[in-house]
Amino acid sequence: MSLGNCERRGLLAGHFVDINANQLSNEDGPEIWYTDAFGRHGKSSSFPGSVRQRLARMDNQIGVDAGGPVIGDNRNYSGAGVHAPN
Repeated sequence: MSLGNCERRGLLAGHFVDINANQLSNEDGPEIWYTDAFGRHGKSSSFPGSVRQRLARMDNQIGVDAGGPVIGDNRNYSGAGVHAPN
């Protein structure tokens, strides 16, 4: 979230996740996948420093890029007494 988004929402601080157009075409693929810490270089076998990820065996392609939910948008992170831990 950029500071511009916080200002437009009238918040001093804010955090949210906006999930958009997640498409999975894995009907016949693996259920376990290993990537690097950035989600790149995916392989079906582990490698040093890899992150194990679970995938569904499905194809959720519906023909349009549908948006998803916004999570945490209604939380106020700038209340009195809110500060970073010491």
